[in-house]
Amino acid sequence: MRKAVCLGLVISAVAAWAAPAFGNETDGSSIVLDGFSYWRAHLQVSEPVIRYGNNQLQGHPAKLEPLTENWTEFGFDDTVWVRTPGPFFLGRYEAGFAGWESSTPSLALICLRGKFAVSDPGQVKSLKLEMSFRGGVVIYLNGKEIARKHLPDGKLPPSTLADDYPEEAYVRPDGEMIRHAYGDPERLSDRIALRRRQITDLVIDPKDLRQGTNVIAIELHRAPYDEIATRKKRRDGTFVPWGGRSYRSFLDMWSTVGMTRLKLRSPDRITWLLFPVFGKDAVVPVAVE
Repeated sequence: MRKAVCLGLVISAVAAWAAPAFGNETDGSSIVLDGFSYWRAHLQVSEPVIRYGNNQLQGHPAKLEPLTENWTEFGFDDTVWVRTPGPFFLGRYEAGFAGWESSTPSLALICLRGKFAVSDPGQVKSLKLEMSFRGGVVIYLNGKEIARKHLPDGKLPPSTLADDYPEEAYVRPDGEMIRHAYGDPERLSDRIALRRRQITDLVIDPKDLRQGTNVIAIELHRAPYDEIATRKKRRDGTFVPWGGRSYRSFLDMWSTVGMTRLKLRSPDRITWLLFPVFGKDAVVPVAVE
């Protein structure tokens, strides 16, 4: 017996044909959303935050714009947010290097909204989410928080900082900065791996789904740089990110916030139908066996 279900996909007319193939996993589950799906995105930047001395912070609190109170909810109008495929930002080695990922050490906050629709929530057995990221993250389903990692409890102003990274995530055993090339990422893969934080097999209660369009909202905050990631002070006494103004050294800097991988999976077997849609987000019909 075949049951009709609708799932939503934010899709662009220009890039639809280049979108990755969504569909069944090798374990028989189906991808509802992933890191390469189209998302509504809101990013904010400010000068890098550096922790130094006796737990002092340079560049904090940053002057970031407050977020609209209901931005995680279904009813929020996100049409003014950019629509773009993820990830944010993956790049080579999944390490956050500015040189590989077109990112920046000034990236402070990433807010994302992904959509899918369910015609009959009662027919959904379960959903699981897994994710790799940098910094700290809060995940919401239709405005309800369902996961939080490497961030403090309570309400989060945009300038909230994620948990610090260990020194080994920044430097080689000789104390020099891990470079974006020259064999460092391969030789020091264990240290590069410290930059990646994960959520694995997060089970989403089907009771939290709503009939029609559902929204997964993701809020990512940066971690402060360790003092070890700075080389010298400016004349005014403030710290300079590693390498000063050298372009090559800038490429070795890495962004401490990002979503590198994500999969929202259903155990049902789903056949995806992809097509270009002009001017708005798309709801894509699927069949579930």
